[in-house]
Amino acid sequence: MNTIIAFDDIDTHRGGCTTHFTTNIFYYLLNEGFNPKDIPVLVRLNPDTPWKTRGNASTMLFFDIPENKIDSITRKIEKKLVKYVNSGEWIPSNTQPCILITQIDTDMSQKLLQFYRKTIREIVALNDALDIIKDIKDKRIITLAGQRGLIGCLSAIGAYFSNDLKTYELLRYTKSIYVYNKSDLMENKLLILNILREEERFDTFSHVDYQTDKILITPSGNDPVIYGIRGTNPIELIRLDNKLKRLIKTDSRWLIYRTNQATNAHLTNKLETGCRHDYSQGYVISFNVRSETHLRGGHTYLNLSLNKADSKAVVFHEAGYIRKLLDSNNITILYGNCREGFIKIESILKIGENCKIKYPNPICPKCMVRMEKMGENSGWRCRKCRYRMKLDHTILIHKRRIDQKTLKLLEPTRYQRHLTKPIKLYGRKMRRTYDHIILGLLNR
Repeated sequence: MNTIIAFDDIDTHRGGCTTHFTTNIFYYLLNEGFNPKDIPVLVRLNPDTPWKTRGNASTMLFFDIPENKIDSITRKIEKKLVKYVNSGEWIPSNTQPCILITQIDTDMSQKLLQFYRKTIREIVALNDALDIIKDIKDKRIITLAGQRGLIGCLSAIGAYFSNDLKTYELLRYTKSIYVYNKSDLMENKLLILNILREEERFDTFSHVDYQTDKILITPSGNDPVIYGIRGTNPIELIRLDNKLKRLIKTDSRWLIYRTNQATNAHLTNKLETGCRHDYSQGYVISFNVRSETHLRGGHTYLNLSLNKADSKAVVFHEAGYIRKLLDSNNITILYGNCREGFIKIESILKIGENCKIKYPNPICPKCMVRMEKMGENSGWRCRKCRYRMKLDHTILIHKRRIDQKTLKLLEPTRYQRHLTKPIKLYGRKMRRTYDHIILGLLNR
């Protein structure tokens, strides 16, 4: 029987995370002899939810489990959940872990899909989730200290029926310890940086901030995640993982997810004039900048004329390039989120010329000196030891032309959200070509 198991809000005070617990359950079900029917799903929810956990993600597994074994599996998963959260100094007021076990119900697909859309764009009330759960016929629910996690569980199931699951993330976790010491991996920072720079071609993204050479694959919080690598081709992610895992000293395991990351799925809703709904995500069209105020620290407040009404927006100093172009009346669309009557700008569409930002040549991982370019599309070579690598660009475009007149402008990579679409993915069709290969690997 095709069984869905959805998870949310399983972070703890000392460590742990929803995706790590999901991985533990995935391997547990494999060891019990059950076969996965599809690649695990990871859904990033509204990035401005006040009570969000670190990654703000919910997950879903899809297994073939006989009907006569579902109840016993549910009891075992509940025991594992209690043990997991208690081993991490769990504070009930912070999180409300929930697991929803049910069957595929195509009659509920549209209702679940609409609910998913709402969870990535707005704040959703728990009662909305409970109303939907009442209509699900065959279900098992596991909750601790509340039911708020059911919102994410339903969202993960709803995302399965959407077209948003176009990218992949491979997450590697510690196998035995609860919190991974990131300094262990960062001992080889320069080597990792050059591996990521060499591999970040067309099928991977957002691994390095090239302005600061900051590595973006390691989380900053206390959790068991060693690193997470993202791309549109899962085969490329596995190949990259094979290079990185050699640098890890602790026992580890991995799982690859199909995700809604890097799709701009949260920015497809048109915001109301006046930005009355806090934490809502979306865009506004056609405005003029009436006045702007520059604050200490680099932040900029704007008064906008929007649909014959006054609106306010804020650009924080982290937005970098965006802040410099707001004095132009050619800006046509603002993307961002609402907070206390302001639109916090995340990206813009602007009519203007293309802009390229040049960065230093990469450093040789052996000699620690700058490398030289060998020629067009030929990669780089160390002047000293002749080490070569195929990083095929020196100019990284943060502002990209969508057509002859339109320009897309984003925040620097290190400040972008999980859902933000990187500039390199614009104008590209993403296809699920390798899912059957990955599913075969997961079944081993």
